[in-house]
Amino acid sequence: MNDKQRKRGIGHWPGRVRRFLRGTGLAIRDEFRRFLDSPLRWLRETLVALARALFRAARYLLLLPVLLLAGLLGWFARLTLKQVWSVAWRGGLVLVAVLAIGFFLTLHWPHSEVPEIEPPGRVVYLDQGWGVGREAVDRQTYYYTPQGTGNVLRNMRYDWFVNLELPWGRQRLADPNQMRAYGFQVDTEATDANPHLLPVGFTRHFDPQLGENVLDVTCAACHTGALRVRKDDGSTVSLRIDGGQAMHAFTAANMPHFVPVLLASMTSTYLNPLKFRRFAAKVLGADPSDEAVSALHDAFGETLGALLKMGYNEKRHGLAPIQEGYGRTDALTRIANMVFGDHITASNYEPGNAPVSYPPVWDIWKFDWVQYSASVAQPMARNLGESLGVGATYRLRDRYGRPISEQRRYDTTTRLLDLHTIELALRRLRPPAWPEDLLGEIDRDKAVAGGLHFIRTCQGCHGPHPASDRQRAIEAPLKTASDPHWRMKTLGIDEIGTDPNAAVNFVSYTFDLTPTGLGIGEVREVVAHELDQQIERTLAWDFPRVHTACAAGEAPVGDGLDCQAWATERQTLVDDRTRQLDAINLAAVTNGQGLNYIGLLMKKRLYEQGGFSEAEIQDLNGFGALDLPEVAAVYKARPLAGAWSTAPYMHNGSIRNLYQVLSPQHERDTRFFIGRPDFDPRQVGLALDDGHDGGFWLDTRIDGNANTGHEFRAGYNAWREGNPPQYGAIGPGYTPAQRYEIIEYLKTHLDDPPHTPLFDGVFAGIVAQALALMPAEGEEARVPETWPEGQACNLDEYLLNHENSVTLDDATRAAVATIRARLATYFAQPDAYRCGGQTRYQRGGGET
Repeated sequence: MNDKQRKRGIGHWPGRVRRFLRGTGLAIRDEFRRFLDSPLRWLRETLVALARALFRAARYLLLLPVLLLAGLLGWFARLTLKQVWSVAWRGGLVLVAVLAIGFFLTLHWPHSEVPEIEPPGRVVYLDQGWGVGREAVDRQTYYYTPQGTGNVLRNMRYDWFVNLELPWGRQRLADPNQMRAYGFQVDTEATDANPHLLPVGFTRHFDPQLGENVLDVTCAACHTGALRVRKDDGSTVSLRIDGGQAMHAFTAANMPHFVPVLLASMTSTYLNPLKFRRFAAKVLGADPSDEAVSALHDAFGETLGALLKMGYNEKRHGLAPIQEGYGRTDALTRIANMVFGDHITASNYEPGNAPVSYPPVWDIWKFDWVQYSASVAQPMARNLGESLGVGATYRLRDRYGRPISEQRRYDTTTRLLDLHTIELALRRLRPPAWPEDLLGEIDRDKAVAGGLHFIRTCQGCHGPHPASDRQRAIEAPLKTASDPHWRMKTLGIDEIGTDPNAAVNFVSYTFDLTPTGLGIGEVREVVAHELDQQIERTLAWDFPRVHTACAAGEAPVGDGLDCQAWATERQTLVDDRTRQLDAINLAAVTNGQGLNYIGLLMKKRLYEQGGFSEAEIQDLNGFGALDLPEVAAVYKARPLAGAWSTAPYMHNGSIRNLYQVLSPQHERDTRFFIGRPDFDPRQVGLALDDGHDGGFWLDTRIDGNANTGHEFRAGYNAWREGNPPQYGAIGPGYTPAQRYEIIEYLKTHLDDPPHTPLFDGVFAGIVAQALALMPAEGEEARVPETWPEGQACNLDEYLLNHENSVTLDDATRAAVATIRARLATYFAQPDAYRCGGQTRYQRGGGET
């Protein structure tokens, strides 16, 4: 060992280790002896020592920043002026570099994350009553008629949106391929109504206050779908589903969706002088004046600031706790937060934890109630509420928080006549028919077998259930005999068993309208007007011979006629009217009630401003329908024509395909990817996707995304009067083969005429099978042997819905008449099953 090693003690390290280990062992032995001598004293001393050690450690941690700062200041104080300048400019460069990198990532990353989508080889427009051409009048009307929703993107000018560039480079944000990447439907060629090839539902209207055209987003943006069909040669076809479910994420504020990229594009344009100069030249024309460019910059900044505030507001108040993703939004809560939160008070904000799929809109003019919660009856009320939520401009309080004067409080940019024009086009829209040339031929035998299953277990809820003449006269008196009016079946959340959030929120969220200055008197006046019409129509139907005279205070003319029964019923109706009016509490209204009150007052103002007659008002409202909301924790079972094109299924889009809808819950996907997957024509729905093509993973374990309920499984008990709910079990367990039979039928299913040749063939097969299962004439009492309980009612209603089709052949028509005659004989027997009432097997739930 040399001297240097000896000096450092390197050669003695084994001995030092031995001494350390020996000392440690002795210390442990001594502590153990002390513990044995006095355990409590040892424990107390140990805890005290530990507390002192923790105190010293905390003191050092607290003093550390102070000591570091003192050291830094001391070091800085010793620097010369030259050294200070050197440190300052180098530090400044580092800070600028960090900010530049952060700015680059903030602006560029959202755009870079948008997937590149292969444009479809061609777009196929099905004939849904509008024709098959892109330029069909009704199609263009629905796609591009403005609603007055310029505030959807905070007064985004139309020319701004058309010419806005992406954050980096000169490609337009509104480039068709770019917009397709966000999930929007974009046609392949421009039309007169869409000269700049914007997505379906993106149009413009002139804002007189701004003096410019603003971007107007219509209902078509969210209620127009497409199925991506991949051909054998690898090419793709986009099968347009008019009135179907959109698959974009328009409301999503997370990367890499449309809104974040829009904000990044606007921010980049606003801050980059070169980019803004190009933008200004496109918007204002060549060589704009400095004053014009400056004014454009200020207006552009105002809209950008308003959009940033909107996003900040959503994050700050936690308004979107669940990722909505593609094809979904919590529509009712978003509308409520905009109307009651943005326009009244932040205390009205509620979390949107119940995203729902965009529902199809064909045939909705035939429904007595729309919305998943069956809460709106009047078409104009439905459309007005949609326009308010999407972005119609209105004010309920001024910028200082004060109530707007009653004379101006209900002014809105909603375009009433344009809404009616869109509604008329929708009345001509039919459900899509399965295109065998694109999606494959139907197995007729399977479809017939599936149709019989459908009648037994699906017809009772989904119907459609033709309304009684009385219900039609009260709810939609302007409908003619050729205008269908269907009564929607509703089911409580404990019966259907699907995710309850949307239904529960609708009845439990309450909002305060009093900061608007809205008076209880003016609300009761407009609600009473609707109730009075309902009372008048009810009495006129129930007492046709005496109503006019009794209402005028005169004695009716005729033997045995008087006003006693009329007066009794009228008093009952008036008492109920008084109860409803007294129950109005503007400090705590539900979503449906609040939108109803504000909507009634806005419609009143719009009708007065337009100078419409009472007859014109009833027509604009939609067949004279009344605007009286229904508030209940239920879900509507809508008719199923075209259901093959509306995946994913359930109100919250939590089930990927029809096969899983017909399966017990434990066989359904717990997690699946939603983006732009191919259409699966076998199980009918979204094809499996590995998640690489832009989109999001829908996790059904998250609150609001549950895929429970609506189950066909073992253990189901047929419905009986007085039985408790079965919490989601709605039918017997089907074998895989039976599920595919029902799917094959649903590809062809129509709710009413006109029929397609495909459905006519399947319907004829179903009728032939049903006739074979009917007992012979004179043996009608045996009907329950093959059509037990409510299944006979289902069969009768199913045949009723189709018996008037002009395309039925004579044999099928005769068979339908025979079956219905034998069912009528059975129903006339004293011990026969009674259709109607509160059952799943019902013709619309009985009379109204």
